[in-house]
Amino acid sequence: MNIGIICAYPIPYGMAATTRIFSYSKGLVECGDKVDVWSISPTNFAPDLNTKDHGEFNGVSFFYSFRQRRVQNRILHGLEMIYSLSVLGIKLYKRSKKQSYDIFIVSSDNVFVLLYMSLFNILVKKKLVFIFDEYPIPIRVKLKEKIPTWKIFAYRIILKHYSGYISMTDSLLNYYKNIVDKPGALISSITDISRFENIKKIPSEKPNKIVYMGNMELAKDNVDNILNAISILRDDRYNFHLYLYGNPNAKDKKVLESIIEQKNLKEYVTFGFAQFTDVPIILSQADILVSSQPVTVRANGGFPTKLGEYLMSGTPVLLTDVGETSQFFKNGVHMYFAEPESPIDFADKLKFIIDNYNIALSVAAKGKKCIEDIYSHTAAGKKLHNFLITI
Repeated sequence: MNIGIICAYPIPYGMAATTRIFSYSKGLVECGDKVDVWSISPTNFAPDLNTKDHGEFNGVSFFYSFRQRRVQNRILHGLEMIYSLSVLGIKLYKRSKKQSYDIFIVSSDNVFVLLYMSLFNILVKKKLVFIFDEYPIPIRVKLKEKIPTWKIFAYRIILKHYSGYISMTDSLLNYYKNIVDKPGALISSITDISRFENIKKIPSEKPNKIVYMGNMELAKDNVDNILNAISILRDDRYNFHLYLYGNPNAKDKKVLESIIEQKNLKEYVTFGFAQFTDVPIILSQADILVSSQPVTVRANGGFPTKLGEYLMSGTPVLLTDVGETSQFFKNGVHMYFAEPESPIDFADKLKFIIDNYNIALSVAAKGKKCIEDIYSHTAAGKKLHNFLITI
């Protein structure tokens, strides 16, 4: 099959969404499919890496509809996106004459992007598939309980013209099926395991390097819970250092810095930013990997993409038990779970891992094997390929 994926985030390097879509794509390529990833979003993310408007990454062709630094003004950026969609249609049409697409996968829950692709598809008449990993705005961004009525109405009209859904969780799949019922595929964790090849993990005799990696968006990852937990470890005289890798906005970073100041944690915490190519090494060199999410509708429907990479590193992992994660990975078997929004329980679980590190390493090894066997890019690619040829 020839597959075109339309997204609205940086390519080929970016955050979780970028990593995920290229993992899917690599798995499809291994099944013999040809995949093009098209981004409609000008971006300021890692401009030293995302310098090309087209190229090839891990056997996957990628294109920007047009490549430039993103305009910061919100109104101008809106106009920029409209222009980008118009250019996308022209380039897709020209590309389809050389390499006729069989399927378009739209990786954006933006109503206008979904509408544009449904209108474009009137011209080319291909299968349209909607892939999603979180609830739409304002549930995702403002943590609302539901979306506006107008948006539900818009989805009902637009999604009638789509052939199927691809979701990371049952909750999300059922959410969209309740709007418009379409065939769906559930593909939860997905990890490009080849990124961890030839990286040897050397366990520490005294585990003290704790690592968090993510965007540090406090509405999604309440890193403050982690900071409050490690202050308990400090009070109980545990030896450790927490490394926070991410790119938080100024407001969220100020909140975290305030907690660090109040809890006297300056000598225990370091902020950093990890380039895409450095992620496997950083995760493998850590002694414990952590993440924390609060109990929200957003968290209940999501699935942490970083978890697959966390587990693939062979490093003991501790997460809060929210969403559907514990349906796929078992506490004390593949990883460890803490009660959400409880720094005391999070601290207790950290102490257990540190005090029983050989047991924790054995658990981590089983977690890694689970990713290799069930949640690799190869396994997900096969599942996705089989779904696409049947809809």
